[in-house]
Amino acid sequence: MMVHFGNAFVDMMTQAKACHELTKLHMEGGHINEYIAKFERYVTMAGYGVDEPTVLKKFIKGLPNPLAKTCVDMDLPDSWDEWKESARKRQEVYLCWRQILGVSLCKK
Repeated sequence: MMVHFGNAFVDMMTQAKACHELTKLHMEGGHINEYIAKFERYVTMAGYGVDEPTVLKKFIKGLPNPLAKTCVDMDLPDSWDEWKESARKRQEVYLCWRQILGVSLCKK
């Protein structure tokens, strides 16, 4: 019986930590694939579904505002898969455009 309590306690701690990490998670340095992978991992650990409205809002809030706005303006994504595809596509366009202009992503 003690083993079940221990497992349940660990699971609850894992869920709580994942929930906390989700609230802090933001896309950094233009790395959309890393952001999506971490987000999916934390959502799974927290026991959420990716298409839940509150989860999608967390994902959107973690994107840079210009990227989220461009996704909405260009694609009007509604589901998790649509948001992932749109964010990846729009970030790729942005990075390509920066390369054409010769703008570095590294801050000096």
